[in-house]
Amino acid sequence: MHPNEIDALVSGRHGDAFRVLGPHSITHDGGVESWEVRAFLPQAASAQLLTSAGVFDMKRVHPSGLYCGECP
Repeated sequence: MHPNEIDALVSGRHGDAFRVLGPHSITHDGGVESWEVRAFLPQAASAQLLTSAGVFDMKRVHPSGLYCGECP
């Protein structure tokens, strides 16, 4: 995510927040595909993804509570 997009999202000015939040398919070098899940959780101290493949910690990428997590 671009820093301007993050700032617009956490300040409530983003015109299409649902386009950037939630699950997004990512293809890495070598063709390996995974999912990145983005969530805005301003009151959360931490966040995790619970999937059929296991539990994955999400990283806080903005102090206002934007989290990103990657899973297979």
